[in-house]
Amino acid sequence: MSEGWDKYDPAPIETFHSEAIDEFHKCMDENNKIGGIELNNIITHFKMKIYKTYNISRDAVPKSVKSVVKNDSNS
Repeated sequence: MSEGWDKYDPAPIETFHSEAIDEFHKCMDENNKIGGIELNNIITHFKMKIYKTYNISRDAVPKSVKSVVKNDSNS
């Protein structure tokens, strides 16, 4: 018998994606549309949740640091 995913939890970003989609559908109106403000609120909620969960800074990153990171990832 295969254990498959029995020993694993989904990646956190997958959990956040699933929760965000659920929130998105809750905000849709009877015409299956969602307003920009509601969509922004959903995105902001999950952005903040990810910041807090992973202790990620919201500070701007100097361009010189970004270019170093990009160059390192291309190696």
